[in-house]
Amino acid sequence: MTQKPYLLYVITEDWSLFTHRIDLARRAQKAGFRVGIACSVHKHAEQIEAENFDLYPLKHLKRGSLNPFQDLLAFWEILCLYRKVRPDLVHHVALKPVLYGSLAARFTKISGIVNALGGLGYLFIGTSFKVKTIRFFLLNLLKLVFQRKNLALILQNPEDRAVFKNIITPQQVYLVRGSGVDLKVFYPLKSGISSEQKKSTDITDIKVIFCGRLLWDKGVGELMAAARLLKEKKNALRIQIVGNTDPKNPSSISESLLKSWKNEDVVDFLGSRKDIPDLLRLSDIAVLPSYREGLPKALLEAAATGLPLVATDVPGCREIVQDGVNGFFVPPKNAQKLANALEILAADRHLRERMGKESHKRVEMYFSEEKINTEILEIYQKVSTVSLLSNASCKA
Repeated sequence: MTQKPYLLYVITEDWSLFTHRIDLARRAQKAGFRVGIACSVHKHAEQIEAENFDLYPLKHLKRGSLNPFQDLLAFWEILCLYRKVRPDLVHHVALKPVLYGSLAARFTKISGIVNALGGLGYLFIGTSFKVKTIRFFLLNLLKLVFQRKNLALILQNPEDRAVFKNIITPQQVYLVRGSGVDLKVFYPLKSGISSEQKKSTDITDIKVIFCGRLLWDKGVGELMAAARLLKEKKNALRIQIVGNTDPKNPSSISESLLKSWKNEDVVDFLGSRKDIPDLLRLSDIAVLPSYREGLPKALLEAAATGLPLVATDVPGCREIVQDGVNGFFVPPKNAQKLANALEILAADRHLRERMGKESHKRVEMYFSEEKINTEILEIYQKVSTVSLLSNASCKA
């Protein structure tokens, strides 16, 4: 009996498998791969093993850590894992797994490598001397580890592709728009089911929802400022922020500032929630005033539920928002323009409905899980085919 090819995912946190990759891993398993998951484990070990995936807890891979000793241990841990399990194909997700995993794969001669980078984040947005220095050395190190024929780099938007134009050959770069949306979970509110909440002409009943980590880079500061402007004009939209702070990210809102914001009572802070699809369906507008994205899953899920979108005109958001069609663009870091766009949508129910329908249509056409994950499986096949041919030629 032929042994199944072994596919190993290396990700930072166990929860991100279920928010972004679970459908892909299941499809890979059905396609004939034996699947392993290497990650920091917190609460989802039993869930991962229940999927019949092999689980390899990583103790030293810490998202957000800039401790060189910690990072050296993380690299060594991945290197030892590769030597032990000898995967045929590795899929690294996010910056640290991509960097340390690609380097480990180079030393252990792993035959197929897929690297996926979502939003480039703090290290690519920051303008301080420290951040620029780290970015310079990081890009040069990535250029070194990417020098492999059987390696693919998955990016989510054209602007990110431009960042890597001198790092890797264009033929090895694949543009895949996010991780897809499960349209069986995220769908518009059916007519007749609490739909009167959507049809109110009273602006005070309009719910605006933001879903994401509470980071400065996500534009949470500007959203708070916009909420204050709207309150001053007596346009008391109900702005709901769903998500928590992220102490591991240098851009995180501090707990003390969050407490102060809560005391202002201009925004409803809902924290982390498990009923996101229901919250979206009972909302009227989705907002994301981010400084830069890969391709924001929060906007994709909101669009799938039929919401009009207000987002900043930045990489990533441009892939899902069509200005004037399914939402509005506003300049980044501009609370006044953000407040104006929210006010326009809040005042026009017919405009919201028209744009919401366009949002849902766009997700159906371009961003379903089935479409996105089929594209990634095709990349696996391309990388695996190259590696199999290489192995065959070596053995010959």
